[in-house]
Amino acid sequence: MKKSIFIIVLIWFISGCGTTLAPMQEYTLTTPTPPHNISKIHKSITIAMPRFLRNQNSYHIYYSYNQTKPNSYLNSQYSDMLSKVLYRSVYEYIDGAMVFDNVLDYGSDLGSDLRLQLLVYDISHHIQNNQSYAYMSIKVTLIDNQTAKIIKSKRFTYHIKAPTINASGYIQALNIANSKFLSDLLRFVSR
Repeated sequence: MKKSIFIIVLIWFISGCGTTLAPMQEYTLTTPTPPHNISKIHKSITIAMPRFLRNQNSYHIYYSYNQTKPNSYLNSQYSDMLSKVLYRSVYEYIDGAMVFDNVLDYGSDLGSDLRLQLLVYDISHHIQNNQSYAYMSIKVTLIDNQTAKIIKSKRFTYHIKAPTINASGYIQALNIANSKFLSDLLRFVSR
């Protein structure tokens, strides 16, 4: 009898004590199709890996209530480090617009005329009074690589209402914010 109870308890522990965790849901940013009607700039540009002002560069999706201390979702995460997810989206959009002669990645050994730097102030899910928002704030700096001088710099901030209070709704709103950011970014670097 003791042996059978021991076997049942052992099986119960091995199987995870009878609990099952929800599967991990992975999210990424979608990159819209860029316009092709923008005047061509006969220069090359290197896109630098985004840097983060706060410690948000991870797989975690952060949320906060009334902008208090951020928490991360347990069963939802980005498909890669947030810097890489954002970088891919920016690179694909700028390259796909065919505005520059060459678009180089941050690891390229080739020289370029221009460098685009992104400083992320915040990308997170804000929940206030039972309403959900995607918040994205990024400073963009365009640098002349020949003179090492700043050509121009601008901070872009978006606060988009999400359809739901969960991670899925946040990502839907974040993709809208990202689409607006990419469109504004392309106009910014091409003027």
